[in-house]
Amino acid sequence: MHALILFLVLCTAHQEPPKPRIQIILEDSLSFGGWQQARTLFLAEVRKLAADEADLEQRRLDLNEHRQLCLKRGYGTNAAVQAWRRLKEESAESIFTLSYITTGSAYLWMHGLDGATGIQVGRGLKIRSIEKQELSEEHLKAFQGSIAEFSRSFLDQRDKRSRFAETAYRETIRWLDDEDPAHLGFRWDYRKAGNGMFATVVDVYDGAPIKESGLRIGDRIVAVDGAATPVPALFGKAMLSLRTGQEVRFSIEREESRVEIAATAMKSSEIVPRHEGTVIGRTIPTLVADVGAEPVAISLETVRGRVTVLFVFKPQENMAWQQFSTLCWWKDGHPKADVTIAGVSIATRAQSQSFLDLSKLPFPLVADEDRVLSDELHAVQLPAVLLFDRRGILRFRQALEVDLQHALLTLLAEPAE
Repeated sequence: MHALILFLVLCTAHQEPPKPRIQIILEDSLSFGGWQQARTLFLAEVRKLAADEADLEQRRLDLNEHRQLCLKRGYGTNAAVQAWRRLKEESAESIFTLSYITTGSAYLWMHGLDGATGIQVGRGLKIRSIEKQELSEEHLKAFQGSIAEFSRSFLDQRDKRSRFAETAYRETIRWLDDEDPAHLGFRWDYRKAGNGMFATVVDVYDGAPIKESGLRIGDRIVAVDGAATPVPALFGKAMLSLRTGQEVRFSIEREESRVEIAATAMKSSEIVPRHEGTVIGRTIPTLVADVGAEPVAISLETVRGRVTVLFVFKPQENMAWQQFSTLCWWKDGHPKADVTIAGVSIATRAQSQSFLDLSKLPFPLVADEDRVLSDELHAVQLPAVLLFDRRGILRFRQALEVDLQHALLTLLAEPAE
């Protein structure tokens, strides 16, 4: 009996203490007035986002040193992907960033990524000016409000993450009244014809009045409201002056004939979602994503039994970056999941490859320089995440990370045929 007690005591004595749960904090090292207070507010709030604060270790890292280390280790230049890779490397449960950004305007930027769910949130507080490089009491009060909003959003998305998706379509942009430009419902590029460089129609939106008026792909616009537009500057000026409710008359050259077409401009918030939403229910297009990672051939036959995600984006636009880490989370965290992921890059093949070399994304791209594929997918607002079910039917068009999570869970829960 004594021997048994001694054995248990020895075993207990040699047990390693549990490893602390880690929360990584990436922060700019700044010295101007008020920054330390802002940092203290941020650290206190994100600590509350942990499931249990008792055994949590906040590991604070310099943001610039983090970026240099990520480049050295081949994690690429994409900030969201860098955060995901660093979180995995440190075996952390979450990673949060607080930075001061000056790109035209000044921002206090917050970003958080949860390793268990892949949920992430970004929020920025715009600061019009900082006198004498100092955050005022007014700035700090506004920052407290932004932190609280950031925290609520993070918890809300994490709590709702396991729910199934209910909405098939969500727009990328939610327009405000004063930022809702007039739109006629077509896309063009400029092509040379005779002595001019004319706007030539390359896509006409479903549900747009101008489509009902008879505008077709390939139509060459030679005049707007009777004024000739033989150069891009003249046509562009006419489009920039467009107002909602305004009727516009186009003179069109179509093959050997001349056609007059009139249409009324609508709000972008009315015409773009209407067009994008009509793609729900269509079958997956045939494509080969062969830029970057191992090529993936996608067609109605090859995707049966698997959920397919097509991510349409422009490499130069920062708005796509946060989605990348969510997709990387799914790719790395669910290697056996029946999910195929491919990107549709609106860029040349060389530009797409260069982007992959920098970002180190783990899935292949298809270069869609002429927007043939993105037009087929009705991807006007970018980035766009399109999710196809196991039958190859487009079921969801999402934009936000939590929506992507919901949609993937919904499709994976459905039985394979």
